[in-house]
Amino acid sequence: MENITLEKVRRATPSLFKPQNFNRLKEKSKFVATIDVLEALTNDGRYKNMSGAQTKTYKESRANKVEQLVHLRPTSQPYDLDSQLIPELTLANSTSGKTAYRLYPTIYRPISNHRMLINSPVDISLEDVSSGNMPVLVKQAASRITTAMDDILNYLAAWEKIELSTLEEAELVDIAMQLKGGGKHDIFQPCRLLEVRRGEDMGSDMLHIFFTVHENLLLGGIRGFTESGRPVKSRRLTDISLILKANLGLFDAFHEIYARRTGVFH
Repeated sequence: MENITLEKVRRATPSLFKPQNFNRLKEKSKFVATIDVLEALTNDGRYKNMSGAQTKTYKESRANKVEQLVHLRPTSQPYDLDSQLIPELTLANSTSGKTAYRLYPTIYRPISNHRMLINSPVDISLEDVSSGNMPVLVKQAASRITTAMDDILNYLAAWEKIELSTLEEAELVDIAMQLKGGGKHDIFQPCRLLEVRRGEDMGSDMLHIFFTVHENLLLGGIRGFTESGRPVKSRRLTDISLILKANLGLFDAFHEIYARRTGVFH
């Protein structure tokens, strides 16, 4: 997958180019558009834009609260098309009022063309964004994630050595369904989150089950039926808050299983 131009990023996430009104900052503080933060990461060639998305809003009063995600890939290490997992980072704007942005370690899986966010973010504060030293501070935050990626990949590799029991699989599926939401109107049986889409995902170890459940939960496409019996497919998650909730909650659930089984807490 080639990197995308800023113009394509603009079309996918137009709110990136609008000034962010951080109400908790003092009036003398400088407003900064998310694109300025993005350019601080990409203008020296260390990272390239891969994709972007935003949660659409139709209310002008909420224009400064649009949620955004931009995925970037470090250029320091080349990855060929045969790479199973490619390290990236994801820039997300924060609506917590305490931070301006968060950078998440991210794993891109080419075979399924989807991304998995790791719940170990680095925060970029409101003060960092409005300071004159913003580009340096943003690059330092990104560098912390890039430096940690080898350890994250090694940690995920350790999941492959853990075989999950049927009860543990059921526990993780139940958590995934709660993260998805939908309640009694779910169109498919929860166990279908365990259905593999390709031979490479066969296996009962933690890592392959994580791939399978994550892909089915985030990308949708699971066949089911409505209450009236009409065949339908589950939808891809597109709301940014739900994407973050599902990503981080699912990672935490698998991390908890790993810690419980090994006694190793990261």
